[in-house]
Amino acid sequence: LAFLVLIVMLIFKNSYVFTEKGEKFLPSLKYGAFYIIFAGLFIIMNVGNFSRMPMGGLINLALGCFLIGIAEEFLCRGWLLNEFLERYGSTKKGIWASIIISGIIFGIMHIGNYINGEELYGTITQILSAAASGILWGLIYYRTRNIWTTIFLHGLWDFSLFLNELVPVEELTPEISAGVVGIIAGVVLVVAELINLKPYLKNIDVKVKFGSIFKYALIAVAVFIGGMALEVFIMYSKVEEAETYKYDNFALEEYALTEDNYSEYYMKNIADNHDIGGVEYSFKLNLNDKGKLTLTNMFNKQFIEFEEEVMDFIIVDNLNEYILGYLYYDDASNEFLKYIFIPKEQLSNEYKFLESVKANIKQYLIKPHSRLYALSDYASNKSYLTAYSMDFGYFVLTEEGKMGILNRD
Repeated sequence: LAFLVLIVMLIFKNSYVFTEKGEKFLPSLKYGAFYIIFAGLFIIMNVGNFSRMPMGGLINLALGCFLIGIAEEFLCRGWLLNEFLERYGSTKKGIWASIIISGIIFGIMHIGNYINGEELYGTITQILSAAASGILWGLIYYRTRNIWTTIFLHGLWDFSLFLNELVPVEELTPEISAGVVGIIAGVVLVVAELINLKPYLKNIDVKVKFGSIFKYALIAVAVFIGGMALEVFIMYSKVEEAETYKYDNFALEEYALTEDNYSEYYMKNIADNHDIGGVEYSFKLNLNDKGKLTLTNMFNKQFIEFEEEVMDFIIVDNLNEYILGYLYYDDASNEFLKYIFIPKEQLSNEYKFLESVKANIKQYLIKPHSRLYALSDYASNKSYLTAYSMDFGYFVLTEEGKMGILNRD
């Protein structure tokens, strides 16, 4: 993408953007002071998670955010905004129309996230927040005429936002309070940056009354706040009870990892009285032709169907319990592990048993996974449900329903 942007800029004779510096880099960062402050706070909030993140992932994220900053800033400020300014920048209305329209186009570019599987409300939020940032970065670029300033602010901001993506295991759903705090923080950032830029924008080349600037800016902020309010409403309508977790190292002296590739699993309870046939209860877990998981009572043929299209599934068999687990993607391509502990003594031929399995199943958000395994501990003769992540290793579901990572040293 960055290479294509360079070609476009050369074709349209915008190559001066690479070397143009109305203000030097370090002094010009004052215009984005609140982006730096907020990004710094977000990074500090994740410091405790750094030990849980792979160093390669951190380096790749930083490099990726920097390259995204280069590509999008050259495209939307270096080329698009300058094209508008060259045509309409001779009047005060033309200047602000150029900055605002190019920022809105930058926001609309993020509609591709919906095409790639992001949920609609999440995409709308990204479009609005990106448009607000695009307008602010446009103001900063117009004031500084230094594209490297907005590249740095853009890359740093993305890095602080995406940093949480490297945390290997998350709660079932975000706490609603965290969503509200994030929205409030976004609104405060926009308003703070407008106030921060106010004294500097009075000295722009064309005489512009700040009142007219603020009018356009307030329209953008109002749209941004409206979109955030919409997200809060949707979040409240979708919120579920979040499952908390504690992330610990999980160590065993001697163990074996078993990757079962069975197309079906069985849960059985052997009766004490062998005169009635030996097997008291029998349930089959398998995928149906729709790619969904079904749990069937083999005696009366009653069954339940789970809602998700399953990527992998397993039943871990212990002395007194089964652990049923499966992996699936949601519409936004997030990866989940769903699981339930089923004591063998609770197996029943009554349909309410099947209903209880479906009703009480829990889940973790896992990044990114590959397969499910049974981890067998030789010392305790106990097995654990384990999910393999290509970046983080083996996540073990403990007896308490917490997530730990297997220490293989």
